[in-house]
Amino acid sequence: PGVIVDAMGIRGRQAKTWLDWDWDLAGQGIATLDPDLVVLAYGTNEAANPRYDMDSYRADLHAVLERMRTAVPWSTACILVGPSDRVRKAGRGRYSVESRTAQVAQVQREVAPLHGCAFWDWQQAMGGEGSMLTWRLQEPPLAARDLLHHTREGYTLVADRFITALDALELDSRLP
Repeated sequence: PGVIVDAMGIRGRQAKTWLDWDWDLAGQGIATLDPDLVVLAYGTNEAANPRYDMDSYRADLHAVLERMRTAVPWSTACILVGPSDRVRKAGRGRYSVESRTAQVAQVQREVAPLHGCAFWDWQQAMGGEGSMLTWRLQEPPLAARDLLHHTREGYTLVADRFITALDALELDSRLP
């Protein structure tokens, strides 16, 4: 017994990137892996793009999850991971919360179960809106200086929280 993790991370991408792939190749590759669990983590870049409205995002996310389901059967567990919290410097000693993060997470929360996927809210797991600043100010810091990424300790804590949530799910009877 054991676990094999096959991760494919493409820096700076959005979920709709899936729609540009050669699906004959990508779909076959995913199907060949025959995964027991598919975890898709998107949303940070979507939230940072003010020209990407939520209706367009919702339509794209449906298309992405439909495409994923052509490669893996509905019996395969699936989790859609929402974006982490994001804070921006707004001037000397002032910060603003990326408000679109919660909007993107809400779309994901609504769309995920329509495709047999559970949803895990990364921003809420961190403590909600503005938590990235709190994570940065902790000692040792859990967030990087850019207030977008985490430190090694921060990613470790996020992973622990994700595993705890995963352990609480009944994977044998399809998520959630």
